[in-house]
Amino acid sequence: MIEAVHTIVYADDATATRAFLRDVLELANVDAHDGWLIFQLPPAELGVHPAAEPGAPSGHHEIYLLCDDVEATVADLRSKGVEFTEPIADRGFGRTTALRVPGAGTIGLYEARHATAYDLPAGGPTSAGAFSVQAIGTVRGGRADLVDDGWADVESRIELDPHVVEASSTDGLESFSHVDVVYLFDRVDPSAVCAGARHPRGRTDWPKVGILAQRAKDRPNRIGVSTCELVGVDGYVLELRGLDATDGTPVLDVKPHLRGFDARGEVREPEWATELMSGYW
Repeated sequence: MIEAVHTIVYADDATATRAFLRDVLELANVDAHDGWLIFQLPPAELGVHPAAEPGAPSGHHEIYLLCDDVEATVADLRSKGVEFTEPIADRGFGRTTALRVPGAGTIGLYEARHATAYDLPAGGPTSAGAFSVQAIGTVRGGRADLVDDGWADVESRIELDPHVVEASSTDGLESFSHVDVVYLFDRVDPSAVCAGARHPRGRTDWPKVGILAQRAKDRPNRIGVSTCELVGVDGYVLELRGLDATDGTPVLDVKPHLRGFDARGEVREPEWATELMSGYW
C-alpha cells in the first residue's frame, strides 16, 4: 500500500535550497545523514494534466505550494526576502505565481478555486462518505475575537465569491427579513474536535452531554448554523446584524429564513441550555 509520496528537488546548490526550505518556509525536517535533510510537506494532492500541445512529450512535472490567499502569502514571503519571478495571474481554476528557490530554480505558488483533495480524510472520498465543499463567501467586519455572548447588535457582512456564485444568486433575497447562514468554525483545530461528550463551555456545574446535544464550536465537521437579520443586499455583499461568526469566517451557504421551517410543536430544552443562551444575544 502506498503510504506517502517522496518528492525530490534537484538543486545546483543543495545546501542553499535546504536552508531556504528549513529557515524561510520553516518546513519540519529530519537529518537522514550528514546534513542531508528530508522535509515534512503539508498535505498534498496530485493532478494529471494533458501535455501543453498535441504531440508534445509527456513526463514534465511541476511542484506548486498551495495557499488559501495568494496575495497575503506573497506579502508574507516577501517580508522574509523571497523573490517572486512572476506576477499573480488569474487562471480561472485559481491564482498562481512563482517564487525563486535559492539553488533550485522556481516553484509555483497556487491559490486553488476548485475542489481540493489534499484535505480529504485518509481513505479518500469513499471513506465514511466524505465530501468536499467550497466556501461561497467570507464574513467581513463584526468581531475579530471569539466571544461567547452579546451578539445581537453585532453588524457584519458576507462578501460572496463571484467565482463561485453568480450576481443573480441573491435576486429576491432582499424580500426576506432574516437569513440562515451556514459557516465553518475554521479557527478550531481539526485535531481538537470533540466526538463524544463534554461540559458545555467547560462548565462543570452544567451536565456533561454529547457534542450533538450542544452547539459547541469544536464539533465534528466544525460547521455552524445561525439565523440573523438581513439588513441589506448589494450585489455580492449581504449586510447582516446578529451573525455570531467572526471576521474572516468561511461561509458555506446562505438561505432565506422561512417561518415554515421553524420548529413545529412544543419546544423543550434543559435548564442549562436556557441559562447558556440568556446572554448570548
